[in-house]
Amino acid sequence: MDLRLAIISHQALSTLGGVPIHIRQLAEAMVKLGVDVEVIAPAYSEVADFSSYPFKLTPILVGSRLQTMRTLEYSYKVYKYLLENRRRFDAIHGSQWSMLLPCLKKHEIGLPMITKFHGTFFYGVVNIMIYETRHWLFNEAGEALVLPIYTYIESTCARKSDGIICISKSVKEEVLSLSHYNCGGEMRVIYNGVDLEKFKPFDCDGIHEVYGVNEGDRVVLYVGLLQPRKGVHHLIKVVRSILKEYPKLKVLIAGKGEKRYTNYLHRIAKPKDRFKFLGKVPHGRLPELYNLAEVCVMPSIYEPLGNVALEAMACGKPVLAGNTGGLHEIIKHQENGILLDIEHIESELIKYISLLLGNEQLRNFLGRKAREYVEKRFSWKKTAMLTINFIKEILGELSS
Repeated sequence: MDLRLAIISHQALSTLGGVPIHIRQLAEAMVKLGVDVEVIAPAYSEVADFSSYPFKLTPILVGSRLQTMRTLEYSYKVYKYLLENRRRFDAIHGSQWSMLLPCLKKHEIGLPMITKFHGTFFYGVVNIMIYETRHWLFNEAGEALVLPIYTYIESTCARKSDGIICISKSVKEEVLSLSHYNCGGEMRVIYNGVDLEKFKPFDCDGIHEVYGVNEGDRVVLYVGLLQPRKGVHHLIKVVRSILKEYPKLKVLIAGKGEKRYTNYLHRIAKPKDRFKFLGKVPHGRLPELYNLAEVCVMPSIYEPLGNVALEAMACGKPVLAGNTGGLHEIIKHQENGILLDIEHIESELIKYISLLLGNEQLRNFLGRKAREYVEKRFSWKKTAMLTINFIKEILGELSS
């Protein structure tokens, strides 16, 4: 059967982070498999021309200034849009908070609701409260005020959905816990994919100067949002200790984030010439950065899965990642990467960055095994096919 699918993102496609990349690449893979896809995403100003996408993009303008009010406003506007255009779709596949009103009003819309969870707000806050109390108090304490609202939203979506997709087993357990094991429909774990043609090992001679790196520098890379739960401050703090052994160490930090936390990172980044803050790097340029690096670091204390880990692994690079969330589902310690004890994150970073920089054979072994592992298990085509099949199963169950 042909499938006409509305894919709803709870973040603008221009936003830095894994969710917009996931939505875009999943939609592109589905189109290649013959699905008629329309992506619905929030917009906070007039939207530029996105005619280059192989799918239809429908931006929904959101005017609220506060994040929680934007979330609720957007969910309501998505519900109204789906109600008016329900005959154009066979099913709705939306990401978490955007699905609140569509799930509550699904009897009016009359279409199956499949909600995807990329993580949960509740467990993200709980983890940072436990492991990064100081940074939570000064940077994200406001989350405590809205925690009950997002807990209600996530648990309601889980209970009211006809089907639930989680990007890792870890996220599945979070959703089951939030819903008190009372989810409305079948649950399925479907991992993210990675573009194996774009993210692959290659020679990057001649591009060092583009990123402020000299020939002979030993490059350690961080890619992602700059927020306390990502643990970038731990990476910065340990550099002085490693410099004694590796004086040509250079740390590249690619990403943007919260102003207060970003300013803090710039203050503690010493000596200054050992750090390069690159800001937001276009997704298409990231393969260059991964290949430029000897080691990629993800010192997160909460990470539902980690697109960055998959991309770096696909480029044949060893990844050092916090042993948290879904990361331990894709990284096997000392087999295709390194898992760090998040309770002793700084001593672990010193130990394993030093180990990998000093052992080329081990770096090459872990990088090769990482590429082989990702090639066998993760591609956007596979992710899209599993998602399509799951949605068709839900459609079949509801029609029988």
